[in-house]
Amino acid sequence: MLDNRSFLPFVNESSMSLPPLSPVRVAGVAKNNHHIIIVSSTTNKNIIKKLESKYITEYPKGTPFIVACEKGNIDDVKAFVNNNSRNNVKYINQKGRNANGVPNWSGLNISCIYERYEIVKYLLQQPLIDISIVSRYGNNAFHFVSLWNKDVEILKLLLSHTTCSSKMINCQNDFKKTPLDCSYDNPNFVKKEIQILLINNFALNGFQMDQERQWEEEEERKRMQYFKKQNVQDAKQTIHKLKQKYLKRYPLGTPFIVACEKGNVKDVKSFVKCYNIIDYKLNANNNRTKLLKNNIKMNQIGKTSYAGYQGKSGLIAACGSEHKYVVRFLLKQPSIDISQTDKHGWNALHWATQFSKKSPDIVIALLNHSTTNINVINQQEKTYGFTPLDKAYRRLSKLQQTRNRTKQDNKEQVIYHIINAILLKGGVSIIHH
Repeated sequence: MLDNRSFLPFVNESSMSLPPLSPVRVAGVAKNNHHIIIVSSTTNKNIIKKLESKYITEYPKGTPFIVACEKGNIDDVKAFVNNNSRNNVKYINQKGRNANGVPNWSGLNISCIYERYEIVKYLLQQPLIDISIVSRYGNNAFHFVSLWNKDVEILKLLLSHTTCSSKMINCQNDFKKTPLDCSYDNPNFVKKEIQILLINNFALNGFQMDQERQWEEEEERKRMQYFKKQNVQDAKQTIHKLKQKYLKRYPLGTPFIVACEKGNVKDVKSFVKCYNIIDYKLNANNNRTKLLKNNIKMNQIGKTSYAGYQGKSGLIAACGSEHKYVVRFLLKQPSIDISQTDKHGWNALHWATQFSKKSPDIVIALLNHSTTNINVINQQEKTYGFTPLDKAYRRLSKLQQTRNRTKQDNKEQVIYHIINAILLKGGVSIIHH
């Protein structure tokens, strides 16, 4: 391993943990320290040059950083990343050749296929790592782990990463295979565990993905045909009538928010369809082939019916009132933002976890949404910093303290299902360990 200290005789030990100053900051440094900064910058380049020459000599067909990941040389990988002057982006997402000269490998992907756990863990700690990057034949890290790994530890690291999404888990390679498809060809006994982990994170096989894509294309075609036949003036009149209806009965509330809160599915659908008709017609003259979704109207923040409570979106209002059919409809809209929070920092998952009494369907639907990631699942509210999982544990604790146990059994079962669903998606709690 190459040590920074052998190249920096003029810098003390305490300064070694700090990144090198950029040229812009050099001008603001005192003259007597100017030579130190130059030495540090030059040293970083020298370290990388020595590392590259070492790997080029030993593996002339390979790309140095890729080969270091392939061979499991964790110290060299860290040296490449830490001494790079481009904020680590050059190496962590670099594509290159392996030791045998096979092209189109990334450091993360080749570490996954050779089960270099420490390197994978280190790379995933880098803020700018792209875990969706694909290598040969369109395979991403999930494909390689599912096909070749002998344990599930690396898969757990990938699934718990903040940027992990269902799109990555269900990515199809050039042969139309998803990671779940690849897991069936895994020659090791661990393949059952891999399949269970993937399915618990809503993984689909290639056939299911093709069916889902065909269904989405058919639905989009029907929507386009419907909007072409509609009249803009009729849509505006419908919106006006709906607003008057709700403002007359709930003068303090925002019409669309109140419709979601009260579970009026027909009115919610009318609002959304009319807004989409207006958008489609207004943009038809620009030769827009795709329907422009109305993000502002769909995700607007407004007031509910009771005392004009401010700061809720339609989705949050529907989750808080446990109107699952409204929630399902809103989640089908491409522009819906499930990461939105109210004025207290509660997102839709907080509200669903707190107020789902009949069934866990709404929580599961939110967790299963394509835009749900670990940040949404572990969002902390502003007052006490509670996550959705904390809300579930607090509800369970209160129910277990009640005297009349027979009436609480169904509610407890619902909460247990909610807790299990959130834990399977990587949820964490700050009050329960």
